[in-house]
This record gives sequence, structure tokens and C-alpha cells, in this order.
Amino acid sequence: FTGAGRLGYQDRVPWRYANLLAEMVGNAGYQTHCIGKTHFYPQRAHLGFDSLESYEGEQNFDRTYVNDYFTWLSGRSNGALEESASGLSHNSWVARPSHLPEELHNNTWVATRAIEFLRRRDPTRPFFLNLSFHRTHPPIDPPKAYWDEFKDRPLPPTPVGEWANRYAVPMDDTNGWRGVISRTALDRARRAYYAQIAHIDNQIGRVLNVLARQSDGPTAIVFTSDHGEMLGDHHLYRKSYAYEGSARVPLIINVPGRTPDGHTCASPVVLQDVYATILEIAGIEPPPQAEGVSLLPALDPERNGSARLFGRPFVHGEHSACYDPANAMQFLTDGT
Repeated sequence: FTGAGRLGYQDRVPWRYANLLAEMVGNAGYQTHCIGKTHFYPQRAHLGFDSLESYEGEQNFDRTYVNDYFTWLSGRSNGALEESASGLSHNSWVARPSHLPEELHNNTWVATRAIEFLRRRDPTRPFFLNLSFHRTHPPIDPPKAYWDEFKDRPLPPTPVGEWANRYAVPMDDTNGWRGVISRTALDRARRAYYAQIAHIDNQIGRVLNVLARQSDGPTAIVFTSDHGEMLGDHHLYRKSYAYEGSARVPLIINVPGRTPDGHTCASPVVLQDVYATILEIAGIEPPPQAEGVSLLPALDPERNGSARLFGRPFVHGEHSACYDPANAMQFLTDGT
């Protein structure tokens, strides 16, 4: 959001931007649909999407916001089940298996609604479908089958730098952003986090299976995340830090007929690049003020590993203070 003057996260700031991604592809003739968490404000603003199925967790700023997942869950269970009944918080390191059946879990809902969209979409137009899986963001609550699959898995060491001693204080809050928790609690959280990733993998597989059976050909896929989770690295939790656990997010691009199998690229990139990449996939010229660049050249194996592939030898990032004044930071990375 640097172009809009945003250098950090803040609630209740209206989104007033020109040339939004969904708006751009919608104006080019695409049917646009969004499912899941957006953090749009005002809540339920469509911001270029033709339609929206909204999930913002427990946030309800004006007390009139309708959470589509909550409504769906209530309808599927005749009002007997609520997501919040687990007692877990949406910013907590506490982990436990979900009390909901797997088919009613929030991440399953996102995939289920996506499949329903694909079955009912306008066949006369191309589509732009945005799936926003809320988990692995807390609450850390994978379905029970995934919890069981990972509950005894060995774990890699938790990285803790010598400089992190300032964060090695007693944890005083189940929503705390820094501190020391028991090894048992930390291992539960880490295994449950991995279980959530496995759950998302399977839900994306459900969507890909439906796409593969559609008659109008393959679809380009871009998979990424808005942030990671520190999960005890350096005695820290949550996000908005420059460290690997928070700032280094996955990015997978699959353009049928163009993406070589197993191809990777080491160039440092930023999320602004996703905007320009999707516009190029859709054959749309980015507006002049776009800060990112298309990543499609990175799909060329001859250019693999070039740190200057986009004229960008490093990435500069920053975030204003969030949990504590000491959180404000800036960083540089060349990708390694």
C-alpha cells in the first residue's frame, strides 16, 4: 500500500484506490468472485468484485456486518454449531483440533464455495476467482484428522538468535506477541500449523480437480500469502516482522503451456508483483502507477536464478509499529 500512504496495518481505514485488480479484470470482461477474508473496509465492500462471500473472523465493526461463513455454518448445522465455540482467539498461539467436522471447517468452506462458483459461473465469460483461506492464521484449529496426522511428527529446531534474549520473557497473554511458552505448548502449535497447511493443500486439490474437468481448458493459478507466522521463532509470534517466518511467503505460479515442471526462480519479488502478473496473464496493460512488475519472465528456465531479472537486485520492505513501538522496522533482502 505504499502508493496509498499505508506503511502498516490499521483497522477501519476506508479503501479508496483506483485500478483495483478485480476492477481491472472485470472491466476486461471477466466474471469476478471473491471468497474468504479480505480486510476490505467498509466491510462487505466489493471493490471491483461482481460478487463476494465474506469471512472476517470475529470482526464486526459497525455491528451490521454479515459473515457469510457464519450464516452458512448455522444453516448447515440447524444453528447448533458456532466457530467461536472452540474458545480459541483469532490471534492466539494456543492450538487444539477443531470442534467442527472437517466438511464444516472454514478452509473447507472456501473450497466448497469455490467449487459451487465454478459449477454455476457464467460460461460466456472468462473468470477471475479469488480464494482467501483464513487459516493458517490463528485460531490454530486444524480438523481432527489432520491434527492426528501431525501430533507425533518430529519437528525441526526452533530458530532463536542470540540477539532475541530481549524477547525471552514470561508469556503473560494467550494472544501475546513475544515471550516464552512451554515446549509442549509450542510443539502443539507448530504441529497444528503444519496440519493446517496440509488441510489447505487438500482443499486446493478439490478445486483443481474440478478445474481439470471443466470443458473450456486449463486455468492459470497463482498461490501466495499475505504474511507468515513467527510461531515461536526468536520467541516471537504473529506477523509484521522482517524475519523469515513472517516476511518470506510462498509464491507458486502455474500458467498452462508456459510453466516448466519443477522450475524455481531465486529472484527477490514482492506481493505488488502479483498485480502486474495477473494483469499480464489476462492480457491487460497495467496502469502507469503500478509499482510491481510481471513475474511471467521468471517462468523462463534460461533466466532462472538471476537476481537482476527484473532490474531489482534487492527488495526493500517496511512496516510501522504494530504490537509495540519496537516493532517498527525496515529490511533489505537479495532473496538469500
